[in-house]
Amino acid sequence: MDIALFLMGIIVFLIGIILLIKNLIKKAPKKKALISVAVGFVLCISGMSIGVANMDPEELAKIEKEKEIKQKLKEEEKKKQEEVTLAEAKKKEEEKLKEKQAEQQEKEQKEKEKLDKEAAQRAEKEQKKQEEAKKAEEQKLAEETKQKELAVAEKKKEEITLSEEKENKNREQQVVEKGSWEQNIKEVAASNKTETEKFTEISLYAQDYNASESEVTEFSKYILTEYISGQYLMDIKNHEYMLTNIFKSEVVDVSYDKKGQGNTPIALFAFDFWQNTKYTYRGVDEIDSHEVKANEYQMNKSLAKMN
Repeated sequence: MDIALFLMGIIVFLIGIILLIKNLIKKAPKKKALISVAVGFVLCISGMSIGVANMDPEELAKIEKEKEIKQKLKEEEKKKQEEVTLAEAKKKEEEKLKEKQAEQQEKEQKEKEKLDKEAAQRAEKEQKKQEEAKKAEEQKLAEETKQKELAVAEKKKEEITLSEEKENKNREQQVVEKGSWEQNIKEVAASNKTETEKFTEISLYAQDYNASESEVTEFSKYILTEYISGQYLMDIKNHEYMLTNIFKSEVVDVSYDKKGQGNTPIALFAFDFWQNTKYTYRGVDEIDSHEVKANEYQMNKSLAKMN
């Protein structure tokens, strides 16, 4: 390379550029400036060409080899960079794929957990519903069984009572007059017979007893007073007292039935009074049993109507 010629070309080239810019600004002719630029360029090229032509072939070869090495290194660096870029891109793609797979797995897991939870809730709800239905059915069955047992027991008790009464009525009825009903009750109460036998004898006697109107009135007042005072079931082991209550209440009940007035309040009251006295005396019902309370409820209704 001819350094002097090359530098001269550079200077001329720069001067031409400056003149060209100045002329452009002033809108003056640009021909000289363009010539100066062209001359400077030619001088630069000429200086470079002359320098290369004067170089030693070995030096040129060395320069060419260095250029090749640099080019090769540049290409290898570029290739290496491309490989790094490709590896990074591949790595990013793999990471992105993994993230996507992880998100999909998480989504599927959440969906599965949601479905499992809903299934468990449905199963729990169904089980609870079945348990409630079973419990309700068991309660219903127990109630029905209880009602049936009560009905059977009541029916059996009535059948036993009717059977006893029928058997007693079918016996030879011999009512021995002993002066008065009080004397008859005292004798029966003092006998060694059972409560049922004593009740049956006095009941048959009451059914055949021909009471006067004054006696019916007196007996009615008596049973009303005993019930209102709360004394009528307070001494069920007192045979004479209980048999007297049985006799008087049945006499009142039978008297009104014979007159076709069995549905009057006093007749209904006498019947319920007789029922409670009869069953508690015979030991069939307790004085605080449901049956006794039910009869007392009816007696109170009859009392309300009489008042």
